[in-house]
Amino acid sequence: MKILFIGDIVGKSARDKIKENLSSIKNKYNPDVIIANAENATGGYGVSKKDAQDLLSSGLDVLTLGNHAWDQRDMLTFIEKCPRVVRAINYPPGVPGKGHYTLEL
Repeated sequence: MKILFIGDIVGKSARDKIKENLSSIKNKYNPDVIIANAENATGGYGVSKKDAQDLLSSGLDVLTLGNHAWDQRDMLTFIEKCPRVVRAINYPPGVPGKGHYTLEL
């Protein structure tokens, strides 16, 4: 299995670069799955529901979050509805979302 992991996407310019270049990256590397860290994708502070949906629609398979996971309040409910957005696994019980995702190829 070939996994491509994209490091921290920070702000609009990085989101735009992902959308502009993802097709050529896929063609060049032919990954089975593409995972990207998006915890700073919305203005450098978390990721909004809209931006997460946009990134996933552009062809990313899974988005990971980190310590800025909840900087955008709409993520608190969206992460419950979108298992492809993964928070840190070491958060205590009761925190929204999951720390894992099973991708079926």
